[in-house]
Amino acid sequence: MIENELNKRITILLICFGLVMCTSPKVCEIPILFDSQNGIFQINADGSKRTQITNTKNSSKPALSPLGDKIAYISNIDDTAALCLIDLNGSNRHQLTFSQDFASIYGRPAWSPSGKEIAYNSRQNDNWDIYVFNLEDLTNRRLTFNEELDEFPSWSPDGNLILFSSRRNGNYDLFTMNSKTGEDIRQITFSESDEFRATYSPDGHRIAYSSNETGDWNIYIMDLNGASITQLTNCKKSCLRPSWSPCGNKIVFQSGSDGQLENWSDWEIFIFDLKSRKVLKITNNNFMDAHPDWCSFYISK
Repeated sequence: MIENELNKRITILLICFGLVMCTSPKVCEIPILFDSQNGIFQINADGSKRTQITNTKNSSKPALSPLGDKIAYISNIDDTAALCLIDLNGSNRHQLTFSQDFASIYGRPAWSPSGKEIAYNSRQNDNWDIYVFNLEDLTNRRLTFNEELDEFPSWSPDGNLILFSSRRNGNYDLFTMNSKTGEDIRQITFSESDEFRATYSPDGHRIAYSSNETGDWNIYIMDLNGASITQLTNCKKSCLRPSWSPCGNKIVFQSGSDGQLENWSDWEIFIFDLKSRKVLKITNNNFMDAHPDWCSFYISK
């Protein structure tokens, strides 16, 4: 068992540093997590086998661990959002943060590639900042101290950086910082539009994000230095919350039904294929399906 665990860790390091290619169908097509009206669900990339994991409206914004055995998510407990952990089968629930420590939590939590830490944004004293919860010693580490909004963290595949969105310069821009100290903050985008909810590709070479550059929210990708920007979607209303497939060849996101957002119940889950540039709609019902997560750091068991 120890040898198998070590092999998994070595595999993810090789993938993250681009030394091996992640092409296994088992890895590329792992189920996608999302939340809906009655809890957290998983669904295959072709839209089949929609399976409910939690059965409460108070659980949302799921994030699958790198080993695929646990889910970090946000739960509304006593009118306060808390960071929680649960097994993939819906059992063994643990609350990680408590109301006396954090007034509120917003946005999907983000696992570190090692699976030992979870980044998230929380509000204390009416100020949104980014924190990291250590699952080994059960401690919190605050990374940002800016008076403006710092939100939507995402780890780099090597675990050294955290990508996040901030309004410290007026509008939402993308920044990176040291994942241990919160230092060495570097701004990536400088446009007059908003760029946020960004995430690293599995190989660490590109970033997917949402932007309202055209007046409508759409999904874009770009290089790490902010160059080679490519618009992927052309939604008339909103395409949001991109999440890379483990092989980096597809991006899952949420949008209004067929790109048209009329009300909250119209949110559905879509997949953009980077090779064919085709969009596949994988959910279709009267409930809000949102916050998709396709674990970029997943290790095949």
